[in-house]
Amino acid sequence: MKNVKKHLFPNYGWKKNLLAVAVSILICFLASVLSNQISLVRGISQFDLTSALLPLFGFSLGIWWVAGFAIYSGADFLFTLLPLETGDIGLTASVYAGAVLPLILFSILPAILWYGIRLKGESKTEYPRLDTSAHVIKYYLIMLVSVAFYILLDMITMVRYLSMDAMWLRIYWFFQYLDVILIVGIPFLIAISMIRNRTLTINERMVLAFLVIGVIAAAAGAYFVYRNTMYLSPSLFEDYEALMKPGYPELTDDVGVQILERYETYWNRFYVMTAVMLNGLLLIEMAFMSSIERKVTKPVLHLASVLEQYAKPEGTEADEQPAVPEGAEADEQPAVPEGAEADEQPAVPDRVESGEQGGSTENSLVDNASGTMDPATIKELCRPYRYGYGEISSLTRTFVNLTGRVDTYTKNLRQVTAEKERIGTELDVASKIQRDMLPGVFPPFPNRKEFSLYASMTPAKEVGGDFYDFYFIDEDHLALTIADVSGKGVPAALFMVISKTLLKNQAQRGSSPKEILTYVNHQLSQNNETMMFCTAWVGILDLRDGKLTAANAGHEYPAVRRRGGSFELMKNHHGPGLGVFDGIRYSEYEITLAPGDCLFVYTDGVPEATDASETILGEERMVRALNAVPDAGPEDLIGKIHETIRDFVKEEPQFDDITMLSLQFLEMSGQKKARETLTVPARVENLGRVMDFISALLEADGCQEDTLFSVSLAVEEIFVNIANYAYEGGEGDVTVDYSFEPEGKLSEIVFSDSGLPFDPTARPAPDITLKPDERQIGGLGIYIVKQTMDEVNYQYSGGKNILTIRKKI
Repeated sequence: MKNVKKHLFPNYGWKKNLLAVAVSILICFLASVLSNQISLVRGISQFDLTSALLPLFGFSLGIWWVAGFAIYSGADFLFTLLPLETGDIGLTASVYAGAVLPLILFSILPAILWYGIRLKGESKTEYPRLDTSAHVIKYYLIMLVSVAFYILLDMITMVRYLSMDAMWLRIYWFFQYLDVILIVGIPFLIAISMIRNRTLTINERMVLAFLVIGVIAAAAGAYFVYRNTMYLSPSLFEDYEALMKPGYPELTDDVGVQILERYETYWNRFYVMTAVMLNGLLLIEMAFMSSIERKVTKPVLHLASVLEQYAKPEGTEADEQPAVPEGAEADEQPAVPEGAEADEQPAVPDRVESGEQGGSTENSLVDNASGTMDPATIKELCRPYRYGYGEISSLTRTFVNLTGRVDTYTKNLRQVTAEKERIGTELDVASKIQRDMLPGVFPPFPNRKEFSLYASMTPAKEVGGDFYDFYFIDEDHLALTIADVSGKGVPAALFMVISKTLLKNQAQRGSSPKEILTYVNHQLSQNNETMMFCTAWVGILDLRDGKLTAANAGHEYPAVRRRGGSFELMKNHHGPGLGVFDGIRYSEYEITLAPGDCLFVYTDGVPEATDASETILGEERMVRALNAVPDAGPEDLIGKIHETIRDFVKEEPQFDDITMLSLQFLEMSGQKKARETLTVPARVENLGRVMDFISALLEADGCQEDTLFSVSLAVEEIFVNIANYAYEGGEGDVTVDYSFEPEGKLSEIVFSDSGLPFDPTARPAPDITLKPDERQIGGLGIYIVKQTMDEVNYQYSGGKNILTIRKKI
């Protein structure tokens, strides 16, 4: 009863309640006027809209709308039907009560029956909807009972005032009321449903279509039957039209009464015949709709419900839930999908009890591990429609099989995703470990003023194979390393760790660059079944004099910028990559850096950066970019190259790891005497200037006389050879650099020229056991230099012959 009371007596507030009463009176008045206009026999046979709207408003909108209809209908009955001229107030009151009381009961009875009688599984708050065949039948039976109750109650209360003809007339009214309630009520409820739910179900559309078809068919059939019956005179309609014209002379009053009675009888029977045919057609259509619902609509909705739960299991956000109809609380919404009957189309609950599904235990519909509905539960939910030979059964079986496969795929995908996430996490850790292994704090040695250093490594994947390194071997020697491991990803990163560790350990033992590469190559070549290798460049910079001793294992050529000049590639000889062939002995070369000179080393990811047209950046563009910032320090240089690569490749993905290291030599460490330099034309007549320059410096540093003679002899031999042969009779300069290390009392003289490349140290030693006239000409002078000096080195760098001699004085 609480449910009935809640819907029959809604609490809108007294202002809205009065407004509802006023609006309902106005609607009732308009409906009455419309009914009177389309009535075929006024006062006898009426198409009474108010009789349909009254119970519809009663169980759809509440008692306040009924009150307005009751007030208007009672007033209309009181002032139009009762014989007030008799003056019998008691008679008038009793007749009024007998007429209005059934009308009020008629208005609230459908609501009591609809909300008080629920179908199996139907929600207590189920609003009147014609969304299932069960609801259509329920509506039909409730209105049938309500109309019958109203006619019967009206006849009982008014029996002493009614003639037999009036009682038969009420039987006619029974069919009229029922038909009007069906014809008007079904579209009314469907319209209310559309307003509340924003859409119509298939069943509601079918009901509306069947109603239209039924009305047309019933009216046409009834008219055809009665129009051609022999019971009525063929001239009835013409006689009636003539009777309605004023001054019809040929007919007496008795004849006119007979014509009117026959005409009224015709229309009353027409209404009855139409009602019988309409109800019969509606019953047939409801049976057909029930069959369609049972065989098609219900299975499809059930399958859609299961599919919706399967597609949106636990975790569905609130804004994805169906909207709550206005005036209804959220917890009162039916659990069934829109258009599905509660008892026949259950929504999928959070838990399915074993007794409802035939199982022995309680099963969760949503598998917490996979996040989808359990296939066994889906199979059980679809069990009523899986067996058979129709399309629905085939669709259901296909859906069940599909969910099983999707579940298997989901579980596999979950495993793959978990593994991918695990690998991704491990790669992130590996990438962090790799970054932490590389020096990443700049400036790295803030207390050292002899140089400025910067480096960067940008991997193409999470982890890369490129690396750089720099560290002090002792107070005066800085080791620089840059390398590129073959391949990408984790294997390259592992090989990179091994290579970096071996290179650094060997360097810190005091080995020279060529010894470092020879040792590491031997170690990496052992058991190298994967055939991975590593290109590397290793340099050791002596901060006391700027001498950089380097060795190259298949790596890119370094670029050097002299102070005030531009970058040039130092194309020196290098050996194969580390780990390719065992037993390789690497050579080394020297680059002398003066204060202000800058070194730039890199991996092949820089010149091989590729744009969309598969054009590489190239060494030439790289050098141009370096020279575009002539006075830039190491960090700005590397930033410029990164910018150049970005502008060149644009949106193309990075193809290879990009690693760069740059060092600018600023000043010597102070343990060597500042370098003294003399540059003269390469002519023999300038030998005296060179000899005086070297002799004065040697004497100032305390050189002994015999040592001075040996060094002077070597200087003379080297200068005369350069003057006579370097430029082949052309013009050119010779630069002579002198430096002295007080601690080791080591003097160093460097000769550099731009003449023809020539390595005098490569000439074979002459056979001094032969007589002078038997020996081959040439080679004796450099032989004497090599024998008298402690160290003689040659290198061709930057387009220059550089010959260095050292002698302890």
